[in-house]
Amino acid sequence: MTPPEPRPPFPSPLLAFGLTSLALMLWLMGAMLFFGLGGPVAVAMGSIVGLGVLGSAAARLVPPPSDVRLGLRGPELHWLLPALLLLPLVLWTSELDNWIAVWTARPPRPDEAGPSSLAWLETGIVSVLLLPLLEEFFFRGLLLQGVAQSMRPLGACVFVGALSAIFGAAAFGTSPETVSVLAIGWVNGTLLGVLRLASGSLFVPIAWHSATAALGLLGVILATDVPVPGFNAPGDHTPASWLVTAGLPVAIGLVLLRQRWNARDPLPALPPREDEEEDERPFF
Repeated sequence: MTPPEPRPPFPSPLLAFGLTSLALMLWLMGAMLFFGLGGPVAVAMGSIVGLGVLGSAAARLVPPPSDVRLGLRGPELHWLLPALLLLPLVLWTSELDNWIAVWTARPPRPDEAGPSSLAWLETGIVSVLLLPLLEEFFFRGLLLQGVAQSMRPLGACVFVGALSAIFGAAAFGTSPETVSVLAIGWVNGTLLGVLRLASGSLFVPIAWHSATAALGLLGVILATDVPVPGFNAPGDHTPASWLVTAGLPVAIGLVLLRQRWNARDPLPALPPREDEEEDERPFF
């Protein structure tokens, strides 16, 4: 008697690309409907529709145990150290943006009046709380677990990182910042995927995504009190002293992450294929 065929992973890389494209279309529709309420509100509503609603519907098709595959379990406390050590990476990704600005001859940003307190609050809620939750659930929760069972895990992190980078950069259209958003999003997206698979918990990349967004926002708010050239203060590049200081903890964090990546638990084996009626249950 031949053993039953395992159920195919969901989503496959091709389907992950299709879901990302559909999420982007829904994001644009949601953002356009609420554009009159301001940028942060439009981004929030577009993300809820494009990532939250679609991701929640598609997650019903994840093979069991779906909670383990999606990473819906608490992280172990020892993950706090490497996550904290990797936070100064924001200074290096900012310097990557500086180099891309030079390579692409990007014009300097015009001086603009600072946003109001309400705008700061809206931006903080969206970028620090809402977007990390929705983006990580969709990309590192839903998409990554399926893609990682169709290709090598590290390749899956790179692939899904590219999808999340394209999703983030699409909102910028053909603006001068698009190349930077795409490159930085790919670097961060790949690292977030590694954090997700190595830790087994979706909450590790959510927390790291949220913390880096908070650091970027604080850098802008505290630019007068803690100026860093090329980061939150005028300057074509960040001084090497800042980069080296930030690079040391990041290097230690990457070494720890590599050790834990090698010792990670694999995703559960795919269950056997069931009858076609249950395999083909609809999203809704």
